[in-house]
Amino acid sequence: MERRMTKEIRIGNRKIGGETRFSFSRCNTKTEDAAATVAQILKLEQAGCDIIRVAVPTMEAAEPEGDQTPDPHSVGGRYSF
Repeated sequence: MERRMTKEIRIGNRKIGGETRFSFSRCNTKTEDAAATVAQILKLEQAGCDIIRVAVPTMEAAEPEGDQTPDPHSVGGRYSF
């Protein structure tokens, strides 16, 4: 199979397209479970994933749950929102 040449673009500090190779995945946790979602993001990152998609299907899913909600910025500020 021949690879089709695409335009290179940036997502945050990552390049995709063109000659750039990257790894993409998505979380399969319920967004309402912030601890599980952040844990899965960290596991995907450790596995070498460059871009991680997190779906937030409802406004309720976007609401923080008090002190139990992990702050993704506290793990190095590597995340773009």
